[in-house]
Amino acid sequence: MHCRGTAGRRTGGINSLKGLKQYDGQSVSITDPGGQVYEGVCSYCDPEYCEHEFGRFDEALDLNGFLFYPDDIAAIESLECFSSSYGKFRTPYGIIELTYAEEGTGSIRDVLSGDTPEHIERMLRCINDLLDGKLEFQCEDREGLKEALGDLIKYGTEEKFKIKAASLLKKI
Repeated sequence: MHCRGTAGRRTGGINSLKGLKQYDGQSVSITDPGGQVYEGVCSYCDPEYCEHEFGRFDEALDLNGFLFYPDDIAAIESLECFSSSYGKFRTPYGIIELTYAEEGTGSIRDVLSGDTPEHIERMLRCINDLLDGKLEFQCEDREGLKEALGDLIKYGTEEKFKIKAASLLKKI
């Protein structure tokens, strides 16, 4: 875990962010106090869960393994009504997917074996650019990447992801 509503944008950090639960299951854009923007489908974590799992009694939003407490959020925007060529997101992939790609194939495998189609799709776009040499780093474990993509083909449930994974395998 990387620690770090309704339509509209809320800003201001811990004092003005009440009710993070309203964003549970939504596609959101979160801006941290440093100005970094994270997009993904979030899950609400209640204070009791956070205390048990992370040692902090406070509500939080989990964005594909990145945990945001209210004071980690400078602004939050629901993207549920947003539409682009990337679905409910502004970009093909973002900080979350880049972080996992740079961490290596273990993190990539975790995303590809997840149950959130939006995150799988964003990770596949990131892998495409990784293999095309468009990122500032390279894949050091090509065999592990082959295995992760092969597992998606073998065990994945969405045909479009299996097709994309097969095309990415051809680039390795």
